[in-house]
Amino acid sequence: MVLSPLCFLPSGEATGFLPQPPPLGPRPGGGLSSDRPRLTITGTSSAAAADWIESQRPRVLDIPITVALRSLKTETGEEMRIRFLFVLSSILFLIAAGASAGPKEDVAAATMKWGETLGQDDPDKAVALYAPDAVFWGTLSPTVRTDRAALRDYFVTAFKVLPNLHVAFGEQFIRVYGTTAVNTGYYTFSYVKDGESKTLPARYSFTFVKDGEKWMIVDHHSSAMPPPPR
Repeated sequence: MVLSPLCFLPSGEATGFLPQPPPLGPRPGGGLSSDRPRLTITGTSSAAAADWIESQRPRVLDIPITVALRSLKTETGEEMRIRFLFVLSSILFLIAAGASAGPKEDVAAATMKWGETLGQDDPDKAVALYAPDAVFWGTLSPTVRTDRAALRDYFVTAFKVLPNLHVAFGEQFIRVYGTTAVNTGYYTFSYVKDGESKTLPARYSFTFVKDGEKWMIVDHHSSAMPPPPR
């Protein structure tokens, strides 16, 4: 995909094609024409355009641009126009990159979403990433969890036992088989206990199944990394 750069007009406007695949059709008189919509931004419409970009960005681009866009809506005059054009150019390139992302990138994003959610200390948000029939062997659990109530109970306990829990992913091995995908690798949990920072290296396997536009976890195995053999 090729993204047309923004062009600055004498009027102070910026104009450029939106990052969508160009449907080609015959042009009167010969040749091909692109039907891609064109976006024109002016200083007086920056807030509205910022709202539009926020609503149109692909879901795969789960990136923190909301704050930047929100700041644009509170500025006025030339400063707003210059800052907006800078942010807009960056966003358009990110959207173009995201539009070409494949299923492996989507699965990686779903895995990162799990990690981000784990750090929010909210059992319900964590459980929402699992399919209704998901099976989970937790790092701290001697029993397998096979229903929503048991799954939620695991996270409630984990957040109590491991305060301020976060996870950092190491190497990941993602394989995609149609609407099913497996991600195997290792991660390291970090938490604070009695005022002291601690870590817990572990290994994992996630199995995802695509449900509409979302990749849901249907199987998750996590176990503490064993010490190296002596």
